[in-house]
Amino acid sequence: MKKEKGILLIALGHPIYGKMAAALAASIKATSAETTIVLFCNEQSTSRLMEGEKKLFDQMHTMPEEYYITNGVERFLKAKTFVYDLSPFDETIFLDVDMIWNPKKKPEDLFEELNNLDFTMCNEGYVDFASGINKLKPNYTFWFDLAEFRTKYSRNKRIMSNKLYQLRSEFIYFKKNKSMEKYFEMVKNIYDNPQIEVTHVGNGLADEYAYNVASCLTATYPHKDYYSPMYWHYKYTSKKPSRGEILKDFYLISMGGNKSDKFSEDFYNDIAASSYQQLGLYNAHKHVNKQKFLSERNKF
Repeated sequence: MKKEKGILLIALGHPIYGKMAAALAASIKATSAETTIVLFCNEQSTSRLMEGEKKLFDQMHTMPEEYYITNGVERFLKAKTFVYDLSPFDETIFLDVDMIWNPKKKPEDLFEELNNLDFTMCNEGYVDFASGINKLKPNYTFWFDLAEFRTKYSRNKRIMSNKLYQLRSEFIYFKKNKSMEKYFEMVKNIYDNPQIEVTHVGNGLADEYAYNVASCLTATYPHKDYYSPMYWHYKYTSKKPSRGEILKDFYLISMGGNKSDKFSEDFYNDIAASSYQQLGLYNAHKHVNKQKFLSERNKF
């Protein structure tokens, strides 16, 4: 396989994650058959995939257990701290599988937009400790208490002179190089050694907290404040864009969070069904809110 660029997906645990990965892959392949997609998974997550769905992935690999199992406990979000190690590409877009690709846009165009960067992520703004500037958008989280963080690290000159971003790990773009290797190693180390109280999601810590802290320590920032190449309904609390506006302005539609709205759900289902039909597949996955199949998602 050529290693220049490609899309990395992770599906672990409940079989619905495998079905979501297939729907996302189908929407990508229907738009750009040449785009390389690699999936890391476990036996449970792919147990409901049809043979035709498995062929949507250029490669399927079993996720190393040490990447998500600690002392016998499955901590699926921990696996997302290993995206640098998992990627076979020189240039990678990592996507959460609970999204669908916009049929009017091509992955190669997004790669071209980001080509001059080493790294970027979705984000909801930042706080700058040195200046006191707060450019955070409402309705998201660091996954830890900001006041506790500031107290804990008040004597750390690097942190107190840098920006602390609220990063969203549903979309990560990165190139393979020394600086990125250093950043992702720090993400893994911070995840395994929290110095403050961090919110749990299921049996593990939220991965984004580690991305946030490592970004602050290394001054590894997203290229654009509030960057989000996907439409996510949680960000639009008043006037929501139309389907036409979303198809014009975004590359993906995200179903992230514990539950979605009917508009996004219908949009997702229509694109998934159309993609399956175009590729000669059947029984496209229909969106299921996570609260319906993950009991822990009813706790926050």
